[in-house]
Amino acid sequence: MLLTLFIISFGVAFSQTAKENLENDFTNFVNLKYEGQFEKSLDYLAEDIFKMIPKEAILAFREETRWGEPVSMIEDEILFYVTLTLGNLEILETSNIEKIKDRRYAIITFRKIIMEVQIPTEGENLENAKEKGIELTKFYSKILGAGNVEYNEETNVIKIKEIRDIIAVSKNGIDTWKFMDTPDEVLLTMFIPQKILKRTRKKTLF
Repeated sequence: MLLTLFIISFGVAFSQTAKENLENDFTNFVNLKYEGQFEKSLDYLAEDIFKMIPKEAILAFREETRWGEPVSMIEDEILFYVTLTLGNLEILETSNIEKIKDRRYAIITFRKIIMEVQIPTEGENLENAKEKGIELTKFYSKILGAGNVEYNEETNVIKIKEIRDIIAVSKNGIDTWKFMDTPDEVLLTMFIPQKILKRTRKKTLF
């Protein structure tokens, strides 16, 4: 009886430690990207990605993307400023770790602010701009859910969040987790078992 309880307790503790390591690795990965340390962030990408896409190409793409810098956008003669963001991460759920062949897999479900839209606060088209802001808010709410789109009327800023899944891979299932951070479904299908892929949600933006 005591042996059984010990085995159960050990298994629970082992699982908790593995999940903590997984979430810590994922948080470090996201923080490195948010801080602009793109080269270091590549250490957390799954090696399978580099079999198809050179590290240099991924690094060049990330460095060229203007994270955190407002980019102008004109629609219906109204000027907006769109900022792509990487911060404000919130881990919603971490799945159980599953062993398939010689690898361990897990899925992290997370929410983050991916984009902020600044609506003009002055000018001739102010009223039309606000109407467009409300229209955009409704549009993104239909795609992502009302809880993931916030419109602050005082600052005239729309914050757009997205709930996403990312697949984590580890050889030992304890530490050194790597992440399949790619929107390429073909690439995912090549290296991730269907059993795992079927449990992930589709990426809707970016």
